[in-house]
Amino acid sequence: MQVRVEVEGGSCIATIFNNGIATVMWLDDVKVDPSRWRQGVGTALMEAAERLTEVYRVDCIELVVNTENTAAKGLYAKAGFKPTKKEHYRKILKQLEVRNNATILSDMD
Repeated sequence: MQVRVEVEGGSCIATIFNNGIATVMWLDDVKVDPSRWRQGVGTALMEAAERLTEVYRVDCIELVVNTENTAAKGLYAKAGFKPTKKEHYRKILKQLEVRNNATILSDMD
C-alpha cells in the first residue's frame, strides 16, 4: 500500500509506503517535499497513515529514522510515536489482553 499526496498540477508533495505485513504497519518511506516543510503536510500524512490502520486492522505502527534528522523525530514525537531503539520508533494503537481465557483488543492511550 502506498499513500501519495498530490496538489493541483499533479506534483507529489508527500508519500508513505507500507508493506502491509501482519498487524504491524511499517512506514518504510516517509517523505515530504522540502517546499512543503512546516506547513502541516507531514502531520496530515501521519494522520492519514493512522486512519488506514483501521482498514487493515493494524495495532502498531513502526518506522526507522536517521538519528540526526531532528525534524522527523519531532514530527514522530508530535504524532505520538515513542523511540524503542536508537533509530526505531513505534506507536502502539491497540493492545491484546488475555482475561478469563478471552482475548480483548483495547485501544491504547
